[in-house]
Amino acid sequence: MQVMKKPRIIIPKKVNTKGMKTVIASLESYDWVQDKPGYFLIRINKTNKTIEVGFCEQLNKVKYRIIGKNAKEIGIQVFKMKLIKRIDHAIYLGRQLMKAEMCLKLGFSYVQDAVFPEKKI
Repeated sequence: MQVMKKPRIIIPKKVNTKGMKTVIASLESYDWVQDKPGYFLIRINKTNKTIEVGFCEQLNKVKYRIIGKNAKEIGIQVFKMKLIKRIDHAIYLGRQLMKAEMCLKLGFSYVQDAVFPEKKI
């Protein structure tokens, strides 16, 4: 099997910003829409040092349990299983998985949709 090398990223010394527009990010005009395939319930398992994700098609009825050591493993598995259709849902899941991973590494408790904790609980 051929192993592909990661491409080298070349950062230019000068970046052309002529004509660039600045956009201030805001949630003001964002309306949440549930993804058709379903939704995810996320928790960390401190004993096993893993992130556990339950995929639900119906109200809290878990169809799949995905277990991984980090956000990337779980995100790739979710992608391979085609469990997400909406890009905003993928962005949300990525944020929550990274937060869960950081909580696991730092010894914090993880609560889905909560603000990142400021200290160990």
